[in-house]
Amino acid sequence: MRQTVQGLQDAGIIATAKHYILNEQEHFRQPGDTPGYPNLPSITSNLDDRTMHEIYLWPFAEAVRAGVGSIMCSYNQVNNSYSCQNSKLLNGLLKDELDFQGFVMSDWGAQLTGTASALAGLDMTMPGSTSLSYGAPSFWGASLTTAVLNGSVPLSRVDDMVTRIMAAYYLVGQDQDYPNDTFSAWTLQTDDYLYYAAKEGYGLVNAHVDVRDDHGDVNLGLAADSIVLLKNVNNTLPLVKPKQIGVFGSDAGPGIGGPNQFTDRGTSLTIPFNVRWYKRNAGDGMGVWKLSIFISYFAAGGTPSSGTTGWKHVSMGSR
Repeated sequence: MRQTVQGLQDAGIIATAKHYILNEQEHFRQPGDTPGYPNLPSITSNLDDRTMHEIYLWPFAEAVRAGVGSIMCSYNQVNNSYSCQNSKLLNGLLKDELDFQGFVMSDWGAQLTGTASALAGLDMTMPGSTSLSYGAPSFWGASLTTAVLNGSVPLSRVDDMVTRIMAAYYLVGQDQDYPNDTFSAWTLQTDDYLYYAAKEGYGLVNAHVDVRDDHGDVNLGLAADSIVLLKNVNNTLPLVKPKQIGVFGSDAGPGIGGPNQFTDRGTSLTIPFNVRWYKRNAGDGMGVWKLSIFISYFAAGGTPSSGTTGWKHVSMGSR
């Protein structure tokens, strides 16, 4: 993690180490994730102090040593207390023992309380509301102002939040000749709302700048170098004139519609692209995504197996 942090921040980007901590599975990470039991809390990862220090805390200690600007707290509970309002994790281990000087940001929707999370060491709430729905109220905002005025949260705690956030900003030099945003995750249009959710402001949001350079070749090389062959049964490899090759899994192909393919990040969507489709359906409340994709016929002298299109349907399971 150390090298990743340094690489990002040397380029002027605030790195975020995540997910802090013990985010060890996808299922049941959030309240209500258990099918049929909407009121159950999220899973809790329970462990003793020695195990925490000797195993799970090390990557984050390395990130702090590298000067990471931000750390993201996770959805799950740790020892029966939610990570983003767990003072032992945030104030005790992270900010006291490891002397972390940056800010703690919540995972999207991982903040579940206002005053408790502020006192426990959370510095930034994302996306800033009590749910991922547009227009939802915030645990902070005006409520944090009220908590300061009635003495529930010391003003010094709010000052500390701001100091930590701005310290990361200055650390990577974002106050000096930092480029403006040239990409919007919400629209493909060149000009659109500057504040998309609020439908306010209008101007250039996508400059369509190709920043890939040789990143694709580098990534392909890294993937190839990392492949480990465990067992070559009957000398199957290398392949000799295979009729078909199937690639399976959530990462079997890119988003056919590009990075803005899923406009609302959550509903069923089908995009035709020549003879390919990429379909994403909301799961059953367990964070399960069902995907299907038409993968190219890859044959050496073979016959297409699905009509004249030369495409074969492959179902892709949950991720």
